[in-house]
Amino acid sequence: MTLDEIIEVIGVKPFYQEPAGVIYCADCLDILPRIPDKAIDLVLTDPPYGVRKTEEWDDEDHFCQFIAKWINQLRNNSDRLIWFCAGKMIPYILKTRPPSDFFRLLIWNKPAGSQYNGASHNNLWYSMEPILLFGDREKWNEKGKASKMSYSIFNARTIAQNQMGHVTTKPLSLIKWLMEHHSNDSDIILDPFLGSGTTAVAAKQL
Repeated sequence: MTLDEIIEVIGVKPFYQEPAGVIYCADCLDILPRIPDKAIDLVLTDPPYGVRKTEEWDDEDHFCQFIAKWINQLRNNSDRLIWFCAGKMIPYILKTRPPSDFFRLLIWNKPAGSQYNGASHNNLWYSMEPILLFGDREKWNEKGKASKMSYSIFNARTIAQNQMGHVTTKPLSLIKWLMEHHSNDSDIILDPFLGSGTTAVAAKQL
């Protein structure tokens, strides 16, 4: 399906729309069920982690209760899902899908000078972040136009909150790398937790 066809099927007025993409300002659980099965080429998202505890969705118990609602829906929407997460939540996340659905683990390494969390926990800075890949192995292998091999660990500095006005903005270079290696030109990419909009910017630039 084309993006225009998906927008028509969704039937909700977008917050923003242009030829390169569309943004809905809504609860993703209201929009995702409207998207036809397998209409999305790649889901690339950074959902609430369940570790900050400043809002309800950051509470660990709440996180564990609600992830199945959208991960199952996203897997209906797409054959491939890239998901930033916290290491402590991986056991809960893996319980939401059959073992065969897990494809690969990537690591975002945050070099010295980055903004870290967790130094009060056993005197260890949380200087890395897991990235989980779910989906059909054949679908993963047929996607991606990168011309050279790379590694499963990526180095990228964090983005300060005062730079983008968002507490967990992801580096544009990292998001673009993931797109280049795991999608093709003109693919439709979905981010149900858009945050500061990095996924949208990366997709438009590519």
